[in-house]
Amino acid sequence: MKEFQYQFSIVMPVYNAEKYIQEAVDSVIHQTFDFHQVQVLLINDGSKDNSKEICEQYSNKYENIEYLEQENQGVSVARNLGIKNAKGKYILFLDADDMLKKNVLSRVSKFFDLHYDDVDLVAYSLKYKHGNHIRLRNHIRYKSEYKKGTGIYDIKEYPNCIQTTINYVIKNEFEQTQLFDEKLRFAEDENFATRIIMKKERYGYCSDCLYIYRRNETSLTKTYAIQQHTFDLFTKYYQFIFTTYKNYPYVQLLLLNSLRWRLVEDKLWPSVDEEKHQENVETLKELLKYIDEDTILNYKDMNIFHKIYLCKLKKCVTFSKIENGEFLFYVDNKMVYKHKDAECYLYDMQYSNGILKFKGELLSPCFKTFKPKVTLHYNETVMQVELNATTFEIDLPYELGEKIKLMVACEGVQCMVHPYFSMKHDTYASNGEVLFIKKKNSFVAEKENKIVLRLLRVFKLVKKVVKR
Repeated sequence: MKEFQYQFSIVMPVYNAEKYIQEAVDSVIHQTFDFHQVQVLLINDGSKDNSKEICEQYSNKYENIEYLEQENQGVSVARNLGIKNAKGKYILFLDADDMLKKNVLSRVSKFFDLHYDDVDLVAYSLKYKHGNHIRLRNHIRYKSEYKKGTGIYDIKEYPNCIQTTINYVIKNEFEQTQLFDEKLRFAEDENFATRIIMKKERYGYCSDCLYIYRRNETSLTKTYAIQQHTFDLFTKYYQFIFTTYKNYPYVQLLLLNSLRWRLVEDKLWPSVDEEKHQENVETLKELLKYIDEDTILNYKDMNIFHKIYLCKLKKCVTFSKIENGEFLFYVDNKMVYKHKDAECYLYDMQYSNGILKFKGELLSPCFKTFKPKVTLHYNETVMQVELNATTFEIDLPYELGEKIKLMVACEGVQCMVHPYFSMKHDTYASNGEVLFIKKKNSFVAEKENKIVLRLLRVFKLVKKVVKR
């Protein structure tokens, strides 16, 4: 049996990453772990910028940093080349525009050595970094699912703890080491992790170390278009997953997670004609047959409106009713949503020459059943709002600083409307010099004041810190 020459092999595919590669490599060099026990494999996947020169500078300076290159063949081929040249006990994958916090190798090494026979993969926490901003944002999964912290997670007991991103470490088994599927152009990281995890149906997790995932437009793994081809890859991949692993709750949640962020970012449906769209809808319905209704409704990371949307695609029986002044929504006789006041999403807001224009959408699924009447209250004036299903457009003379309030009346029940702007922000800056500000159950338009805007953002940040 071959002997390991290092404790870790860091496999780093590189493609046009001249802006970030130094930061990525330095995050490995400056680990608290002994760098002499680390092999770094820089695989240039046909870069056209100065990535090659930067990689060669590192390989010339450090004996344990090796430079490999290939014609552009994609991230999976590059990673496989790294795996085949890995001489470390453990293999860690790091994209050239991402980084590691300095304690990753020491913490993962200690955990993996302790549980070597129990698991074949160890994951660790991930946060997003946007551009050059220092502020990091937790991946949604690490906010809610890994509640027991560092430990071993059995996927039958913890099906919500799905591993879809590249922040994991695997054993190096040399010729027997699993390789990435080079034919796959979709969910490579998820597919690779799933095949390993399913062997023992469990994996390890270290909560106190961090992979920093940079969101940008030029990396190997983060660029794709919303095309029919993408949708076809998406559906074919999950058909394969369900055929291979049946309908494990863990596997069901892999699909739900993918649907969640695609629905949120409007990256599910390609722009095609109506006939093709209906064909795509039927394809997704076939996939949804693998997912239990309760799995959808109990999935904590998906908002209720997307859950209801998926349940309707599954042809679940849905209905609404009003009881004691509350709006109730049911899926197959289970009450899944209720409210007294309504929520309204406002967008395309503009103010020019004394005229205010904006669009809105009532968000309650109950209003798909009942026919609500919306009124706009402004400066002692009440205006009836014409609805198109649950959407509307407003165009009215307006004086800056005056409050606007919306009300809904439905089946004899009247309720307040809570407005919000995109991503539930409390402010909305128009293309002009006007700032829209939410104030309880109303909002106002005012001349944009950058100092006021900063104060609002600071106040919002302080509120978050206090809540924690």
